[in-house]
Amino acid sequence: ADKLIKQAEKKIEKEKYGEAIDILHDALKADSLNAHAWYMLADAYFKIRDYIAAKNYYNTAYNINNFVVPQAAYYYALMLKMN
Repeated sequence: ADKLIKQAEKKIEKEKYGEAIDILHDALKADSLNAHAWYMLADAYFKIRDYIAAKNYYNTAYNINNFVVPQAAYYYALMLKMN
């Protein structure tokens, strides 16, 4: 999963969010408890303005490990406000 996450990070740096989303879904199939990958996935959906998906994935990231991605709670609340 780590290799896929690094690939996704490169795609995000190039603003290729759709490709990053596909890669992150694959990474999460390999490691469904990776809070960082869930957070990255939420951010990618946020960037393409799919706020409902972003909300769900921020919540998942926070619930898996709020120490790794404490900011997920903020963005989850923001998505609730926006939807």
